[in-house]
Amino acid sequence: MLDGRKLTNGKIIETDVCIVGAGASGITLAIEFCNAPFNVVLVESGGLKFNHRTQLLYQGQNIGRPYFDVEFTKQRYFGGATNKWYGRCRPFDNIDFEKRPWVPYSGWPFGKDELDPFYARSHKICQIGPFNYDPKYWENGMKRELSLEGTGIETKIFQFSPPTRFGKQYLNTIESAKNIRTFLYANAVSIFLEPNGKKVASIKFRTLNGKGFKISAKIFILAASALENTRLLLVSNNIHKNGIGNHHDLVGRFFMEHPYIFCGVMDSALSQENASYYKVLNYNSSEDNHGVMGALGFAEDVMRREQMLNACAFFVWRKDYKVDDRYFSEGALSLIHVMDTLNHTNAPGLNFFQNIKTALQHSDKTLNIMIKRLRALVDHKNRVAIHTQIETAPNPDSRVSLSRKKDNLGVNKLALDWRLTQQDLDSFLKFQNILFNKLRTRGYAVRAFRHELDKTGWPVTMRSGKHHMGTTRMHADPKKGVVDPNCRVHGVANLYIAGGSVFPTSGQANPLLTIVALAIRLADFVKRII
Repeated sequence: MLDGRKLTNGKIIETDVCIVGAGASGITLAIEFCNAPFNVVLVESGGLKFNHRTQLLYQGQNIGRPYFDVEFTKQRYFGGATNKWYGRCRPFDNIDFEKRPWVPYSGWPFGKDELDPFYARSHKICQIGPFNYDPKYWENGMKRELSLEGTGIETKIFQFSPPTRFGKQYLNTIESAKNIRTFLYANAVSIFLEPNGKKVASIKFRTLNGKGFKISAKIFILAASALENTRLLLVSNNIHKNGIGNHHDLVGRFFMEHPYIFCGVMDSALSQENASYYKVLNYNSSEDNHGVMGALGFAEDVMRREQMLNACAFFVWRKDYKVDDRYFSEGALSLIHVMDTLNHTNAPGLNFFQNIKTALQHSDKTLNIMIKRLRALVDHKNRVAIHTQIETAPNPDSRVSLSRKKDNLGVNKLALDWRLTQQDLDSFLKFQNILFNKLRTRGYAVRAFRHELDKTGWPVTMRSGKHHMGTTRMHADPKKGVVDPNCRVHGVANLYIAGGSVFPTSGQANPLLTIVALAIRLADFVKRII
């Protein structure tokens, strides 16, 4: 582990493989390369611990629909987003890889069967149980899935990592590998192509204390997140004026996220065994398994017939005041932001005082929520809310681009224009309506929340998973994607991309397991060609 701030200014480092970014994909690549017969350099913007000055390099502008402050969506230090992730894992479904006629720009260049061997290997890295997602396999004694035969509803199994903090878990492995050097506090600021523009010559790195150095390698892999991979490609315009891999204006387009929506509440109690099955289950008998959770989704034939995007619904036990319809309003949302800031769970942000103003403007609702919240301190009653996580259709107008503002290293900041389509909203509403109606036919009393809606028709309290995907999408045709099926940037012989940015579609499952599986697959490919 070397401190990039202490290198000689202007130094040139030579290696066989250079990995930019030490998050889930970068660390996975590194451990797959440990003690291989070639040399590897892993470069990370941050150190081994959180640092505010480094984190602020993520600052950007939100110019689309309301979203988190960009700098608070990922962690910019060794381990990346795994320093904070929740640990929920599931492979993508077969249908997620298909070209679906009702989903524009859908289709991966291979099916799920191509990734299955790598999914199985990714379980070990993520420290989760067996590669088995059959709901019957996970029934245990009195813990059973809901009886929903004939409804088209299926139980979707999610496994839980401890969660594995990749930076801590694999630090010693990487540090002790004889063929790997890791440089911390070093930020990639530009990729330099050879004069013909068909191969990377070097990548320039800068540190916040003013140092600069270059790395020359046979193979370069960008693993710096969907936003930072995009930024680095776009600012690197010494040969191609629109940036690397951007001949067809695709770099930064198709930005995808998973909308999270609390859509209803179960007014009839689940039986004890059903309730246990749909909570996180801790199996103390196995050190390799840290829990599973059942969620509800539709069979693939139902999704095809109804022409729905993929989605799933979780049962979440919430305090009584959190299932009050007034909770799902603009005023309550502002109150929540204010309370979370005062409780130091959120940074103040630019909208803190606006949130206070909005909460006061809706004092009738916010006062009621505050009273119920105080009562919840002594009343431990919980109710079962239904929380959905949904796929959105790939949309070229949902994109990341460069702004004119620059960060402390002189690199253009990003402008994030997250957009959702009418198809996304219609699919969510169809999923909710069919799911609730099917549950009611089985005797479950389900009530939909009366949300306040924004001007586009989405609930104002809709949030997202901070799952950045799609900005350097994979496609065999260079006119339709930034990278090829092996994750190589079209037209650049030795430049590869790892991470969620290569996803053509987002599915409904959390992306990390697929990110790790793709990184293992890429590592195997690099080992064959180097």
